Amino acid sequence: MTANHKMSIPPKVILIVLVILGLQLGFGLQQYFSHERKKTGPPAGNAVPPPAKPLSDFRLIDPRGRPFTLANLKNRWSFVFFGYMNCPDVCPTTLGIMQQVWHQLRTSKADMKQLQMIFISVDPERDQPQQLQDYVAYFDPAFIGVSGDPDEIDKLANQTGILYGYEDADEETGNYIVNHSVQILLLDPQARLQTVLSPPFDSATIVRKLQSIRDNAGKI
Repeated sequence: MTANHKMSIPPKVILIVLVILGLQLGFGLQQYFSHERKKTGPPAGNAVPPPAKPLSDFRLIDPRGRPFTLANLKNRWSFVFFGYMNCPDVCPTTLGIMQQVWHQLRTSKADMKQLQMIFISVDPERDQPQQLQDYVAYFDPAFIGVSGDPDEIDKLANQTGILYGYEDADEETGNYIVNHSVQILLLDPQARLQTVLSPPFDSATIVRKLQSIRDNAGKI
C-alpha cells in the first residue's frame, strides 16, 4: 500500500457508527435530563420541570426563500429530523413515522397550531427549498422543509448532537451518499431541546412521549 493510497470505508460501516453515536447521544441527553430533575426533585402537579437544553440562533431558508431562524421554533412544539431527499431508506421511513404521529395527533383533536414537523436537509447543494418542500408535502402538506448554508446547518446540528458526512461521489453518475444521525428531536415552545427520540420508532409511543412531556412542562 502506498502512502497516497486512500482507504475506502464501506457506507454501511459509517452508517452503523453514526447510529451508535446517535444512540449514545440520546442516552447521554437522557442522563443529563435525569440528573437535572434529580437536583430539583420530580415535578409536582403542574409545576414546570427543570429547563431543557436551550439553543442559540441560526439562519436557514424556508420553502419561500425567507429566513428560518430560532424564532420559527418558538411558540410551538417541534419535531425535527435531519436528512436529505436522495436518502434511499432511513429518511422516507422516518418521515412516514412522523406522518403517522401527525395523523394520530390530528385524530386525537390536538391543537395542531401548537405543533409542527420540520425536515432539515443536510444536502443543501441538491435539496433546493421548493423541491424540498414538495418532497415533505408528499407526507403531509403541513410539513416544513428547510435548507440553507452548510455553516448555518452546522450551527443547529452541532447544538443538538446531530452528525452527518458525505461519501465520495460516484465517478460515473456524480451521485453521493450522505451518512447522518437517525434521531428525531423534540423541541418545546421556548425552542429548547426537550428530548431525543431514537429508533426503532413507534408512532403511538412518540405521541405518548409528547403528551407526557407537555403535561409535565405545562401547555402554552
